[in-house]
Amino acid sequence: MRSALLLIILSINNLYIQNYKLYSNVVIFEVANSLKEVTSPDYIESLQQKLSDYQSLFDSVEVAIIILNRKGHYLDYNQAYADLLGLPRNKTLHKFHPQDVSPAMQPDGRESFAKSNEMVAIAMEKGRHSFEWLHRDVNGKEFISHVILDKIYFAGEPCIRALVQDISRTVELERLVEQRTNELQEKNLELEQKANTDALTGLYNRNMINKVLQQELYRNQRFERPFSVILLDIDHFKQINDRHGHLIGDEVLVEFTRIISSHSRQSDFICRWGGEEFLLVLSETSGEAALQLAELLINNIRNHDFPHVGKISASMGIGEYQPGEELQSFLKRIDSTLYRAKENGRDQCVYSLPIMR
Repeated sequence: MRSALLLIILSINNLYIQNYKLYSNVVIFEVANSLKEVTSPDYIESLQQKLSDYQSLFDSVEVAIIILNRKGHYLDYNQAYADLLGLPRNKTLHKFHPQDVSPAMQPDGRESFAKSNEMVAIAMEKGRHSFEWLHRDVNGKEFISHVILDKIYFAGEPCIRALVQDISRTVELERLVEQRTNELQEKNLELEQKANTDALTGLYNRNMINKVLQQELYRNQRFERPFSVILLDIDHFKQINDRHGHLIGDEVLVEFTRIISSHSRQSDFICRWGGEEFLLVLSETSGEAALQLAELLINNIRNHDFPHVGKISASMGIGEYQPGEELQSFLKRIDSTLYRAKENGRDQCVYSLPIMR
């Protein structure tokens, strides 16, 4: 009789001893000291009030909370979680599992059922575990949540309390920020490229090649590594523009670029120095090797048929940087060498002899 009355009392609001209903980690489990106390109307009313208070406390928490057993099945959830998923507050929880409010597969390609059980197992072992989870509410809407699992004890048995936070808006904002960041990086690269390259030929411009020359100067001074330059100028280019027009002149410049680029190493730097002048900076290259390259280039240019204009020629000044030489003095020396090549009849290479010190 005592057991029957106890079961009747604990059956209030579907609260059964064998289910161990839990509210905010508080176990509602009271055993009367006497049959008289159990059957007292005041006691029953008090028990009902406590049950209602615990229910209100659990549901007043704004954070979505789930209580799971060690097999990953739901024992209870609060109103915040019900609102998040669109679930009824008094849903029957017999073997209800996180997979029932999730797509079959998580974004990482794992099955929801298996992954959920693994997360619970990790929390059981370590005491706490957090991760991201893709939920699906009763309307089919999917959203990313951040889940924190904590191991707690109920009636001496371990179980899991899960705190669930919808972070889909945060994830979307992070995605947008990443997208905008990538777009800005692309724009910056594009602006940097425009700032350092010639729009017509795609070669480095004078601004960029000055940086390259400073680097080569540093390497020469620090490590005594040689470098040489070739200054090229298309002969009678003004006549090409006057006779064929500037559009054809531009085509000649582009074709001229293709020829010198095809005979250059990957480590060489080619620049449109200005107008029809081009500068090659040859790293780790002696003056003699630079002269050999210049002679190869001048022969290829001389024998090439340029669209609309036929044969053209170029003049070149070549020289190797000498240790201790000012960079501007070096470039002026090469420019004077090019001028001599033009004075001597064009279509030729002139090598600048090292300065005697």
